[in-house]
Amino acid sequence: MDKILWFAVAVLSISEVLSLQCYVCNTFKSGDDCASADRLKSSPQLLQNCSELPDGDRYTYCRKMVHQIPDNKGKVENRIVRECGYLNTTINTCRNIGMHKDAGQIMCSCDADECNSSSQLQSQKSYVYALTFIMISFFYKLLL
Repeated sequence: MDKILWFAVAVLSISEVLSLQCYVCNTFKSGDDCASADRLKSSPQLLQNCSELPDGDRYTYCRKMVHQIPDNKGKVENRIVRECGYLNTTINTCRNIGMHKDAGQIMCSCDADECNSSSQLQSQKSYVYALTFIMISFFYKLLL
């Protein structure tokens, strides 16, 4: 009975580890707190567990978008949007999309906790999967 309890605890712990946490904010609404990595780290209220969002199981990566919006004076304003994502088309990299004259959008994606905090993308999901496999194998052997 103790082995089954330990196995259940391990499985529940693994599912918590696999819950992705991304920064969710918009510089238009959140201001400077959303603009830089340093400000994000000091704003824990902007960190969201993606699985807690509606349809949370579909979110598999973090996304950062930089919208380049020209004003009527010829200046370009950068607005940054950080969020949980579910249709990963950039796969742990950044790319320019929707370029038109001075306007455009840069979209970045990554699949590790808090990875959408900076321009440097990080992906550590393979390490989490390897650790998960090792833990399940270990607890499976305990049950036998």
